[in-house]
Amino acid sequence: MKRIYIFFFYFILFGVSNIGKSAEINFKPLFDKSDKVFAHKILEIMPSLNNVMIGNPNAKNIIIEFVDYNCGYCKAIHKEIIDLANNTELDLVVYFFNFQF
Repeated sequence: MKRIYIFFFYFILFGVSNIGKSAEINFKPLFDKSDKVFAHKILEIMPSLNNVMIGNPNAKNIIIEFVDYNCGYCKAIHKEIIDLANNTELDLVVYFFNFQF
């Protein structure tokens, strides 16, 4: 069974309104009744303009983090998340999506 860790960091409340004019997101695929893992649905609908991936792209464990790179609190957790992604024993991939809150 795959474990999926998703960090939204207020994405639903604040991030959607700040995406910008260059990216449009269709949220309908998130609510379809397919057997896809929820994290994979998120990765499909998110624009690839602002994402950074660290770790094994075929990893069993996925972390999706929505952050503001200018936010001090978001920067503080980056080191811990990156250390997790670099640990090969965890079989982990981390996706960072930049959203200014």
